[in-house]
Amino acid sequence: MTRSAFSLSYLSDRRLAAHALSPMPAWLWRIDGSRVLWANPTAAAIFNAPSPAALATRDFAAAHPAAAQIARLAETLPVGGTPRLERLRGFGAGVGVALTCLCSRVTLEDNKAAILVVATERAGPALSLPERVRRLLIGGKKPAAAFSADGELIEASAGAHEFLGSARDLISLGAQQLAKDASQNGHAEGRIAEAEVRIDRLGAGPTVVLLATFSAVPAQVQEPPQRRLPLRFVWRIDTDGIFTIPSDAFVRLAGSATARILGKPWPQVAQALGFADGPVSQALATRETWNGVSVQWPVEAEDEPLIIEMSGLPVRGPDSTFGGYRGFGVCRDLDRLAALEAKRAKTAERA
Repeated sequence: MTRSAFSLSYLSDRRLAAHALSPMPAWLWRIDGSRVLWANPTAAAIFNAPSPAALATRDFAAAHPAAAQIARLAETLPVGGTPRLERLRGFGAGVGVALTCLCSRVTLEDNKAAILVVATERAGPALSLPERVRRLLIGGKKPAAAFSADGELIEASAGAHEFLGSARDLISLGAQQLAKDASQNGHAEGRIAEAEVRIDRLGAGPTVVLLATFSAVPAQVQEPPQRRLPLRFVWRIDTDGIFTIPSDAFVRLAGSATARILGKPWPQVAQALGFADGPVSQALATRETWNGVSVQWPVEAEDEPLIIEMSGLPVRGPDSTFGGYRGFGVCRDLDRLAALEAKRAKTAERA
């Protein structure tokens, strides 16, 4: 594993994940001060590195002021002891100015020792949260994407796009349960479509971000082409009541009748789908969160509808005004989905 890839992997350590996007710098140094094993974006910028991955590739000479101070700390910090306040020079506080930091000697998962340095005051450039997220992902070898606490995509590495497809949030990615587990427990792992995904909670308070890292399922254990997972899709109703479904896969499966209703006000959509007096319209009228409402969604050229479970979350503006809905639908009838997909594929071949 390259140093840059290894730097990103350290974020599975909760001690580091808490500082990953902090505006205050934090570094994890090799015990002899010769390398920075991990740093947050602000800390990397202090040493003129464009990203934590870039800083992880750099070697520090023993005579370097920062490296020399780390080596001296390693001689006196107790293993696993309470972090100790130290004033360190050359760590971004300015020429001749010392930066107050909490320093501790920690043991990593591979049982190797390292020095964790966390500033207690701001230093280095003032980077916005989106910029810190962007720098966090630069140069990482493992496909990764960062999402807000609400599940909206913030930034993705180049290699992550093949896993994301058209998804721009964790709901449409089919990872909402993993995201919930990661938010509560710090991390979660599972499979979505043809990929293994790990989600780690980074930061704290208003800077919480969910980092998803992806890896392809090995070819020998990949699922056969027949569907083995439920079909999920995202839907939205904006402030003007306009209904949309960004998920192309569901629209293609349901057919032209569904495609024709997109971009129309909800009352017209409900009438066309047969939902006018049904549970979805009733749930929308509450302007509250609702889950697991089952509906029969009509399918083009089919007598039998698809059974869809729908859930909705009201969108609130800055002043808490109602701004429409966003939600998702799930079809769990795998046999029916597989049959419809096969039928649509044959139709496309004949066209």
